[in-house]
Amino acid sequence: MLQWKRDFICGVVLFIFCLFNFYYAGRMSHGTIHITLAQPAPYLRMWLVLLTFFSVLLMVRALRSRKTDKTVKETTFVGTTFLCIGAMFLFLYLLPHLGFLLSSIMFLFITITGYSVFMWRGEAYKGKFTKRQIQKRICLFVVAAIIGGLLVEQLFRNVLNVFLPTFNLF
Repeated sequence: MLQWKRDFICGVVLFIFCLFNFYYAGRMSHGTIHITLAQPAPYLRMWLVLLTFFSVLLMVRALRSRKTDKTVKETTFVGTTFLCIGAMFLFLYLLPHLGFLLSSIMFLFITITGYSVFMWRGEAYKGKFTKRQIQKRICLFVVAAIIGGLLVEQLFRNVLNVFLPTFNLF
């Protein structure tokens, strides 16, 4: 399949997904919350506006690059897709047991490391890293996952006042 066709199809599917979810966001119940920004629908609409904008950009870019199109492999699901799906399922499974902080740190570490390994497997990086460099990068990934997990946890807990699951051993 040509790359521009694949990108255009992905943009159309994403655009239709956004339209259906706009309709869904309009039908969400408000419950007992009378403050508009405290309801779930405005945040869903905010993300959908951003996603709709990106889908339109993807379609425009695909149409502009159809003259210089390349044939791409037909694989829809690559290793990074399975990595993200697996990491998300692990995150959701461990969330009630390990709590939000530890689960999010593990999720971030798995995804950062996984994407880096997929990038390192590319032709440009083959055999270019020593064992010491890989150890330094993994330590950097651990630090980035801890900092990212702490920042997200503080944002949800203190800024947005969300009750998050906590660690319980038994």
